[in-house]
Amino acid sequence: MELTQFIDGFDLTSYEKEVILFLASINNANANTIYKNTKVPQGRIYSVLTSLIEKGFVKTIPSHPKRYMIDDIKESLQNYLERKRETIIRDIEKVESLEVKPKLFHLDKNAPSVYTFSGREEHLTALMSLRNQARNGLLQIAPLFDGTFASNRSIYNALKRGVRLKVIVRNITSSNKKNIKECLKLGAAVRCLDSPDLNYFLIRDGEEFILGLEDYKNKEERLSLYSKNKGLLTVLKNYFDKLWKEAKPVKIL
Repeated sequence: MELTQFIDGFDLTSYEKEVILFLASINNANANTIYKNTKVPQGRIYSVLTSLIEKGFVKTIPSHPKRYMIDDIKESLQNYLERKRETIIRDIEKVESLEVKPKLFHLDKNAPSVYTFSGREEHLTALMSLRNQARNGLLQIAPLFDGTFASNRSIYNALKRGVRLKVIVRNITSSNKKNIKECLKLGAAVRCLDSPDLNYFLIRDGEEFILGLEDYKNKEERLSLYSKNKGLLTVLKNYFDKLWKEAKPVKIL
């Protein structure tokens, strides 16, 4: 691969690339010679050279006038990429400590007391929103209980805040075993109820809920219902309590 192609994707300006290509092809040159042999404007030549010195590509020769050179282009490129890699690694490590305000499932003030929407991703986003807002308790029926990384993380964060979680799953599988194990470690209560009639729903703090409906056999798109309706909350709470009594407790796996 030619040097031109190699540095084309680098996080460098077009002027910096021009100078690198020129200096890599000669022993050294003064600023005026570099200006005449590249497309760098005369008024920009010194700022570009200074930038390349700071990035470790270019070295100066203390002559009069001052001359510039790239001692070893391969070594310069390796050092540049190594510094980039160290920066990326540090940034990756910082991601975990970022404080990101959770998304909230928000409805307008005059919105209907019952709101419906479709789609699995939309359903998961709404679940995460309720978990992020939870203060006291979450009651959930999750037949599969094998959500995305972000969805599972919202559960763990709620448990770490001291939110009490009760969840009913259909059974323990290779897909949800790790998630169940982590929830149990964090203090959640998990029970199994092997019933084909379980539907997804989550109740937050006895104040609002999301109910998911779909027919797997007919490959229906999931329809979700969100509401703060007290009557519906009471019905779902009683339904959950009934299933909870029927379900078998899951111990530490």
